[in-house]
Amino acid sequence: MTLDDLSKALDKLRAGQTAGIHKEVYADLFPPGESHHVARGRCLAFARIHQCRIDNTRAPGGDSIWFVKD
Repeated sequence: MTLDDLSKALDKLRAGQTAGIHKEVYADLFPPGESHHVARGRCLAFARIHQCRIDNTRAPGGDSIWFVKD
């Protein structure tokens, strides 16, 4: 998956719909990965561009990061 692929997927979502990516994919797209504050900031900014927010409460401790369309 590329950032372009993720962009297209997020842009297709309707309000309330979700799209998830595995934490390994997240690390490829937003290095060095979810546990790094700079990567989190880049991911949050990316989500906002696509009118989404991040919701990790859907699978606490899980292996996926969830984007929710606002």
